[in-house]
Amino acid sequence: MTSPLTTTGGRLAVPVDDRDHVLGPEDAPVTLVEYGDYQCPYCARAHTIVQELLRRRMNLMRFAYRHFPLINVHPYAEPAAEAAEAAGARGRFWPVHDWLFANQDRLSPVTLDAAARASDTTSAPEGRLSAISAGARPSPDIDTKE
Repeated sequence: MTSPLTTTGGRLAVPVDDRDHVLGPEDAPVTLVEYGDYQCPYCARAHTIVQELLRRRMNLMRFAYRHFPLINVHPYAEPAAEAAEAAGARGRFWPVHDWLFANQDRLSPVTLDAAARASDTTSAPEGRLSAISAGARPSPDIDTKE
């Protein structure tokens, strides 16, 4: 049986790169990559745990978040990911990411549009959800379409 502090080597099929949203030092000995869904209650639990890990061990770990919206069961997961990506294009990914998890039980077109407006540092016109979709980039290694 291994102890909780034992690490094992492994490689991602798609390594963390500049397309990812990353917190922590590039040379950290541990990189944690989460594939998440903003409507998934288990992802919200993981979000709380990861925040605490980062608070306690920021110098020892790097965290990357990748979208994995479960569109068959979470109707607003993909638009939420698109909103986060649009915010990321303006340097606001992490605040919107945190907001989406904190408000996952209230996600709707109205709240996603409000999140987009709150993260927008420009004066884009109303009806931003479609503009968000146009500017969003999908995760490079996951196809969420059926």
